[in-house]
Amino acid sequence: MCGRFVIHTPLSVIARDYFGVQVSVGDTLANYNVTPGQQIAAIRMGSGGDDGEGLIFDRSYWGFRPKGAGEDAPLSINARAETVASSRYFSHSFLNRRCLIPANGWYEWQKTASGKQPFYVTPGEDVSNPLLFFAGIWTPTGQGVSTCCAIITEPAAKEFDEVHHRQPVILDAQTIQSWISPEIQDRNSIKALVRRRPIDQLTWFPVSTDVNKPTNNNESLIIPADRF
Repeated sequence: MCGRFVIHTPLSVIARDYFGVQVSVGDTLANYNVTPGQQIAAIRMGSGGDDGEGLIFDRSYWGFRPKGAGEDAPLSINARAETVASSRYFSHSFLNRRCLIPANGWYEWQKTASGKQPFYVTPGEDVSNPLLFFAGIWTPTGQGVSTCCAIITEPAAKEFDEVHHRQPVILDAQTIQSWISPEIQDRNSIKALVRRRPIDQLTWFPVSTDVNKPTNNNESLIIPADRF
């Protein structure tokens, strides 16, 4: 799954370096412990009307609930890749409202004999692309132009499975435009055009259990535990 992540690259830098545009998006402070229920960066294409058109660099509530689902419906932070296209809860957004959720890394917890050990997963130092793009879906909240979103997850690569059995779907930077294209609206085309980032471009290591507490939020959370 993906229940905590890190983003410290400003959204304006992401817009410039990965999309070739200059935008004023009100960059926020680095967040080393992003938790569900927060407003997170989400990149998508506008659908026209009040929503606007073209690339939108937005803030979206992390917890997906389709408009009209009712207050008792779950606020889903993840959607499973295996069922997102067929689920009544997620399928409309998968086909029509896909987004990118940028991150510098994420946390997973490995079960051990002494308890759960947090790991930080991030691009390796020797790769040219230091940013991750999680595949996401979004939907209007029904409150003005605000949106909510979920991160799509899939079974973990075999190299990572010893830490956790699932991981976010991480898109190759060359296919991020295809993922958010409003012109691609069928499952087979999405699968054909979108590539995942290779697992060998990532590294992971144990970090302090300080990350377990959501109110802890500083750069020390992503320092390898053996350096303390």
